[in-house]
Amino acid sequence: MNHLKIGILAPDYPNEKKMPFAFIHSRAKLYLEQGVSVYVFVVSKHEHHEIYEGVEIFRSNKKKLREKIKDINPDVLAVHFPNILLAPFAQSLDYPKVAWIHGHEILWKPYISATPNLLINLKKWVLLIPFNIIQIYRTRRFLNHVEYVVFVSKWMKETAELHSLKRYANAKIIPNPVDTESFKFAAIEKRDRKRGISLRGFSNTKYGLDIAIKAFSKQDQVKLDIVGKGIYRDKFISLSKRLNANVEIIEKVIPHSKIAEYYRPYGFFVAPSRIEAQGVAMCEAMACGLPVISTNVGGIPEFIRDGKDGYLVPKNDSEQLMQAVNKLMALSKEEYNEMSNNARENVLNTCSSSIITRMELDILTKAVTDYKQRLV
Repeated sequence: MNHLKIGILAPDYPNEKKMPFAFIHSRAKLYLEQGVSVYVFVVSKHEHHEIYEGVEIFRSNKKKLREKIKDINPDVLAVHFPNILLAPFAQSLDYPKVAWIHGHEILWKPYISATPNLLINLKKWVLLIPFNIIQIYRTRRFLNHVEYVVFVSKWMKETAELHSLKRYANAKIIPNPVDTESFKFAAIEKRDRKRGISLRGFSNTKYGLDIAIKAFSKQDQVKLDIVGKGIYRDKFISLSKRLNANVEIIEKVIPHSKIAEYYRPYGFFVAPSRIEAQGVAMCEAMACGLPVISTNVGGIPEFIRDGKDGYLVPKNDSEQLMQAVNKLMALSKEEYNEMSNNARENVLNTCSSSIITRMELDILTKAVTDYKQRLV
């Protein structure tokens, strides 16, 4: 196909004021760079049309959005996070479709956002079971009507099949892309090896930022900056003060195009997630040459080689996390440089945009062909 026209459907999308699903926006820009037309459609109560960093976005109710999609007439729909509201709408659109499954739209919510507090987890199960049953049912049903299902890791595919009690014969495993041209290798001599960063949202506990804070309690040699925004901000600040942690909570939304530059002064990245399908922020940090200290959960071990790109530790274990930080600090300059180069090289080989964008455009193009053959 000489000129592919892609319609992206997502529950939300970034703009100048907020950055939800930034990794969807990053791939939209990568598609544009390949000469592909991209239009984004978001179901919303408020009608709004904007162009953000070259990507045209339409927000409207289902009726008007359906009319807009019909007017633009995309060749194929790329559906990200087909949740309880988006899945039925996407299913009703008569176009070839490829669905990207990232996590919460097909997994049990308490499983994703589990906390160390057993009582809270039990309450979540009771409150969310009916919602989850409907959510998983709708997503599973929708996936019966798409040409391909894309999972970002082997773990994500296996876990999604377990939770939805279904095998997906049309599944493809394609990691989220990392724009390695934008996320360039940061000059090692300008980094402070004793300063770490965790760039994550403060909207839930799944990223394990409380564990990171506990790990850096009473630590005066190594500092951690936690950057993000969300409802847990005050709790994180309170915990940090109570534990006398060498942690600074920075409430800030960093535009995706500015993140690579923001990483420059830091020596390592901390990602103590309780669950993670891939860990895009972690991979972007690795592309900049930052060794990563993360948890051995979800799809993370598919992207971090323990002792080579960084260190993997058990989840919810602040003591092991701090031991890994100390191990990193004990490396010689040569050993640190080698780990830094390994991190960059690993991302280049596994999820660089040059590899992944081609794979995604190939599967979207093939979906159009398969759809037409199915109609014959």
